[in-house]
Amino acid sequence: MIKERNRPSTDSIDRALAAAGPGPDPVINWILAALVALGAFVIFDAGFARSIQNGDGLVPGEFKSQVFYAVIAAIIGFGVSRVKGTFWQKFALPIFLTAMAGLIAVKVFGHEMNGAQRWIKLGPVSIQPAEFMKVAAIIYVASVLASRKTWKSPKTKDWAQWADRVMVPKLVRLIPMFAILFAVLLIELEPDLGTAAVIGSTAFFMFFFGGISKGSKFWVTAIAIFVVGGMVWKSPFRMERVSNHFHRWEADRIDDVGYQTVQSEIAMASGGLTGTGPGTGRVKHLMPAATTDFVFATVAEETGFVGVTALLALLGALVWRIWLMAQRCKNKFAQNVCYGMTIWLTIQATVNLMMANGLLPPIGIPFPFISSGGSSLIALMVGIGLCQSVASMREGEIFEASRNRRRNRRTRLSRA
Repeated sequence: MIKERNRPSTDSIDRALAAAGPGPDPVINWILAALVALGAFVIFDAGFARSIQNGDGLVPGEFKSQVFYAVIAAIIGFGVSRVKGTFWQKFALPIFLTAMAGLIAVKVFGHEMNGAQRWIKLGPVSIQPAEFMKVAAIIYVASVLASRKTWKSPKTKDWAQWADRVMVPKLVRLIPMFAILFAVLLIELEPDLGTAAVIGSTAFFMFFFGGISKGSKFWVTAIAIFVVGGMVWKSPFRMERVSNHFHRWEADRIDDVGYQTVQSEIAMASGGLTGTGPGTGRVKHLMPAATTDFVFATVAEETGFVGVTALLALLGALVWRIWLMAQRCKNKFAQNVCYGMTIWLTIQATVNLMMANGLLPPIGIPFPFISSGGSSLIALMVGIGLCQSVASMREGEIFEASRNRRRNRRTRLSRA
């Protein structure tokens, strides 16, 4: 009898999962620290020229603000990671409603700047509630998908019975999607199409790959296309921006509506293989948003293809480790949260990069951890802490906890 050749019992992904081990991943914290430190350096480099021109000294205010918020974000993110994972599933809806209240508060007494009402001022600090909706939406959708049972369409005899037993229950199951859409519309009205697009896209992919039925996938896709098209069509400014983007290199537009994108493209192309060197770029002298939406232009110009690849690899490593953590999770809610975080980071980084190289018109999306922005950085750190928090959840843990509480209650004696 011929013996079969010994074959490896696991593939590369299985080996990676085994090496990572169960629960939180300490490697994520080291990658996160590197990204935050690198982001602070890039913000200083991209902002010092404008700071000197404005007479504010060598150290730009964006750098000081980013360092301050990085400390706050690290403390909050660590605190979130220490919370028991079941807490987030149990209070998913209140967390989402609290974030929704923040969006409504912006409409009522928000601070307006550059024609947009997106911030709430608390003394010297400005908070952008839309950034925290990114985390709240992931928690809410993850909870909905974890608790949702497979739909079995009942047999009906007439249209009235169909409406009662099929249509109404189906509409009830779509309520979470409409709740996300309402949050997206509130953000779009600030106006902030970029953040609205990130939240809507993240929730869409979580729903789409979260085990919903084919019919629900159809309706989710159809509604998403309708909403996106409606948001662009209703605003002449956005329609004009999309139209002008394809003609940005024309003589009458290159220094007008297409200015930022054109300058970013020139900077990225001039970077070549290794770049012009740290601090030597020209685009930071020209761009009004050098430390925010178009910070990648400075990275590409001064570090070239090598630097861009290294930065993307570092962020890719973070996404990869969170994805591995999702694969290890035994709890459906925890798995959905980690997958949601990978979707969020991937979409936001990809769209920002496509804006910088001219593939997309500018819609105001920062690059994760690298662009300046306190609320964005805190929300990202909370998201990472959330993944670390839920990573140790057992299968059905929240339900076991509920049963244990009922089991441990004392028998009540009748007063009769």
